[in-house]
Amino acid sequence: MIDLSYPPVRIVVASGFGWLLLVTVLSSGYLPFVVRDAEGETIVERIQGIAGLYSVLWVGAGVALLGYGIFTLPSGPRHAVAFVGSLAVAGVVLGSAHVVVLSAFGLLEYAGLESPRDAVRSVLLQGSVWFGGAALALVALGTAPLAAVCLVALGVVTFHAAGPLLTEWTTETTELPSDLERRLRALSAETGFGEVRFRVMSRVSNSNAMVSGILPGRRAIYVTEAAIETLSERELESIVAHELGHLNNGHLRRQALGSAVCWSGYALATATLLRVSVWAPLFFLATILVVVYNSNRAIDHEFEADAFAAAVTSPTETANTVERLYELDLVPKRHGGMTELFYEYPSLERRLDALEERPSPQSVRDGSRPCSSDEHV
Repeated sequence: MIDLSYPPVRIVVASGFGWLLLVTVLSSGYLPFVVRDAEGETIVERIQGIAGLYSVLWVGAGVALLGYGIFTLPSGPRHAVAFVGSLAVAGVVLGSAHVVVLSAFGLLEYAGLESPRDAVRSVLLQGSVWFGGAALALVALGTAPLAAVCLVALGVVTFHAAGPLLTEWTTETTELPSDLERRLRALSAETGFGEVRFRVMSRVSNSNAMVSGILPGRRAIYVTEAAIETLSERELESIVAHELGHLNNGHLRRQALGSAVCWSGYALATATLLRVSVWAPLFFLATILVVVYNSNRAIDHEFEADAFAAAVTSPTETANTVERLYELDLVPKRHGGMTELFYEYPSLERRLDALEERPSPQSVRDGSRPCSSDEHV
């Protein structure tokens, strides 16, 4: 049974020693395999591999803590609050160790973090939300499992629907330069998405863009400040066309649905585990299969968005822009080994091959877009 009577000082000291041990282990991995290599692209690839492995360990630690809580947590609101709070703190402690090592070796920029303040914000948000939220969901599943599963699904969909709001809350955004905004608005109108808003993401080191939001009239495309500074207007049109391709093919809504199914499956499996049901392994296995399917579909979504961008601009222009983005952001051109297992985007080679294999598309810059299997009304 969990003993909540330990003196706070003892808990802090034990957590501090565990945190130092984790920092030491991570440092021993970064020093020989990352820091001594001067090539930026190789550094990024190795950081992705180590970060992927660390993420697995990070999630594994959370699952272990949750599992320990499942079978040993005493009943009562005081114990439930202590459990949720302790898991939130554990998430922050585990997440901060990785950021500290990256900062110590001057590698934050290679991990896509502009400054230590951005890293701290990321750690606080992800650590507390993921670990604390998981603990809160566990407590809810133990008391009202069906309602908790429904709330998990609703929460995931709400998270995706509120994407623009959350993005602008966590990241500083500004208006686009007037000339560029007119040009991009004309592009979105010509492809049938005139309602999309455009914003600049400030203090983001990557040269790229992202689209957020699943509700018509509440969707936005964010172009990073670095992209505006380093890319030409034609290249900016190409990456925005790629994001419009995600909208055209309904990728964001499919992602929201897939995430809702996955997290609801985990919640349902956990609820059956709490009741020591024989169905728990089956639910976990089914959820894992859905996760694998969603991951494979995410790769296909990038190819489909590239094809749409090629129809808006040209295959050559799209390929050149993709290659330039990989070069600017020091993204590895090919994946292998550990990186292939954990990296969620296709390698440059696969994206260029997919563009070459597709037939030459017809232009869609005529005010009507090609129909997709997930056409919105």
